[in-house]
Amino acid sequence: MRAFFISEKLERKMNKRAQVTLFIIIAILIVAGVLIFNYVSKLPVALPSEIKSVEDYFTGCISARAQDGLSVLGEQAGYIEQPETDPSSEYAPFSNKFNFLGIEVPYWFYVSGNNLQKEQIPTIENMQKELETYVSDTFLDCADFSSFEDQGYNITKSDNVTIKSKINDNSVIISLNYPITVSFNGVSRRIQLHSVQITSDYGKLFKESRKIYDSEQQQLFFENYSVDVIAMYAPTNNFEISCVPKIWDVENVSSTIKNALQQNFITLKAKGTYYTLGNDVRKYFVFNTGQNFDDAVSVKYNPSWPTTFEVYPSQNGVMRADPVGTQAGLNVLGFCYINYNFVYSMKFPVLVQVISNKTGELFQFPYVVIIEKNKPKNATVPEQVATSLPEICNARVQNATVYTYDSEGNPVEADISFKCLNTICSIGKTSISENEAVLSDLFPQCVNGFIVAQAPGFSETKYQISSNQEFIAAVLMQKLYNLSLSFDQQAQNKILISARSLSGEYSTISVWPDQKTIQLEPGDYEFSITVFNQGNISIPAQQTEQCVNVPADGVAGVFGITKQQCFPLNSSAMTLSEVPVGGGKVNVTIYEEELRNSKNILFHINSFSIPKNINDLQQVYNLIQNSELNPPDLS
Repeated sequence: MRAFFISEKLERKMNKRAQVTLFIIIAILIVAGVLIFNYVSKLPVALPSEIKSVEDYFTGCISARAQDGLSVLGEQAGYIEQPETDPSSEYAPFSNKFNFLGIEVPYWFYVSGNNLQKEQIPTIENMQKELETYVSDTFLDCADFSSFEDQGYNITKSDNVTIKSKINDNSVIISLNYPITVSFNGVSRRIQLHSVQITSDYGKLFKESRKIYDSEQQQLFFENYSVDVIAMYAPTNNFEISCVPKIWDVENVSSTIKNALQQNFITLKAKGTYYTLGNDVRKYFVFNTGQNFDDAVSVKYNPSWPTTFEVYPSQNGVMRADPVGTQAGLNVLGFCYINYNFVYSMKFPVLVQVISNKTGELFQFPYVVIIEKNKPKNATVPEQVATSLPEICNARVQNATVYTYDSEGNPVEADISFKCLNTICSIGKTSISENEAVLSDLFPQCVNGFIVAQAPGFSETKYQISSNQEFIAAVLMQKLYNLSLSFDQQAQNKILISARSLSGEYSTISVWPDQKTIQLEPGDYEFSITVFNQGNISIPAQQTEQCVNVPADGVAGVFGITKQQCFPLNSSAMTLSEVPVGGGKVNVTIYEEELRNSKNILFHINSFSIPKNINDLQQVYNLIQNSELNPPDLS
């Protein structure tokens, strides 16, 4: 009896367990069925033509928006949302954004206003997030189905959308979770997932750009090329037989170096297969990043871009080398000689552009090149330190209103900054309201400060004012007029045209034939013309050391105390393949009416014999400096 009871109890327990197991299996099947249904419902399925036209419109619009966003990423160094502005200063006029053809392009490497070396490089993940935000911000335009609803479609949309992007080397995928139900002529479909695949090389272009950047930080090839250009085109160190002092204008030397940098950087190439070298000499202009590029790489610099330039020794804008041998007691030598050594420091931006050989897409990033006393900058890791504004810029307490106009009284939208002593504070931008370009904002207090206005197509304008009380200022900006260059004789190589305003601060340089136009504002000018042709003059190698007085470290330097610092000056033997053969100077007044009614400027040039040696070269330069030209003709 006891055994029967135990057996019956055991049987009931087993039956109960079997029932529980059955329920678990059924539950698993139900959950699996729901998951499979949801998965299958999200898979792309063949849509009826009436429904497909709506989906094609929607995904086509998303594709166009995404491609717009990708273009912005490429133009703005991997950014759509601009980084917070890091202000510039007189000594580092770069900010953290480079203005290229009106587009603010964030620097990947720059020098901040308080002289810190910094970098700001996006990641692919950052770029994907910014692209998702860009598509999301413009999404409502794509979700406007009113044109279909006018045809009798019934379309219901969700209020929520989730957007994901994936930037690959050769494609970009945009995925949207956005349920819509489309009904038309008795046919109805619910579409939840939408996917767009774009043929794009932006992922690859970004990786190639990063490779160039990393290699430059390690090898400093941009800086090394710049040092070579300075040694080639500027007075550095030399020994000459002469009893006459040699004098150079710092501004002219700076202009010559900037122009030479422009011409040399445009010839640089990354090692790869996208170009053909004319001869072995051109290999000098190829930098090696460790990989071969099939996409085109270009490096650009323009003298008009923000650049700092210093040369030691110099005084009051003049570099001077005095002869030895003219002093009493030395004339027994029977000759005089000049020995000069100059040390240069520069900071300037270059723009690196990588262009796909398949899609034509462009990715670009700006980079600040640093030359310190004839040497490349130290290859150190840039500091990642938060920027602090100069104290005066933090004390913006004075209400002010600034208007900006052109010479005819038309409003001009302009970037406004304020200069007090040696500090420049970014204020804002005048914007057009009721036919006035106006900015109302707070300014720092300063006696005899300057409002600085900048706008594309206009020269920089400074307006002196004391801001220790509320003020209203109307800033008149001078328009720049573009003139085609022509000459009364032809040069076989190139012509350097330097225009310096005698009535203001405007100056510009053009190098023909690479630059076939020049921009001028009305005013009094000194034009300096130098004509170059092919030549062959050898300059021997030299190795010297230059010692100059520089500001002492710390507080002592603020009070004018100096210390002696010596720098090695090495120049290799070189051969000048381009030599001056003509040119001269002329002063002329150009009126706005002339500029407004003219499209061309014709320069009259004096010609000289081709120099064969260093002495001939110096004579030709002296002739150019002292040769007066006829005024140019505007037509």
